[in-house]
Amino acid sequence: MGIKRFFQVAVVAFVLVLATAGAASAQENPDYTAPAPAVEVTTPPIQTFRSTPAAPTTPSDAPLPVTGADVVQLLVIGGVLVAGGGGLLAVRRRALV
Repeated sequence: MGIKRFFQVAVVAFVLVLATAGAASAQENPDYTAPAPAVEVTTPPIQTFRSTPAAPTTPSDAPLPVTGADVVQLLVIGGVLVAGGGGLLAVRRRALV
C-alpha cells in the first residue's frame, strides 16, 4: 500500500512540475529591438614587456600543510550511520512480523 501511494504522489509531483514549466520558460518581449543594435568593439594595442629571469630558489624543508579531514574519522562516521540504518530496518521488519 505504501509503495503504491509513493508512486501516486511521485506522478502527481512530476505532472505539477511539467505543468508549471511553461510559466518559467522564456517569453516574448516586445521591448527588444530587432535586429540587435550594432556594437563596435575596439581593443587597445598589445604592449610588450621585457622580463628578467628570476633567480633559482632553494628548496625548503618545511612540511606540507595539513588540509582536509581525516579519512578514518569519516569512515567511522559512515559505518556508524550505515549500521544504525540497518538496525532500524531490522527493528522495523521485526515489528511487522
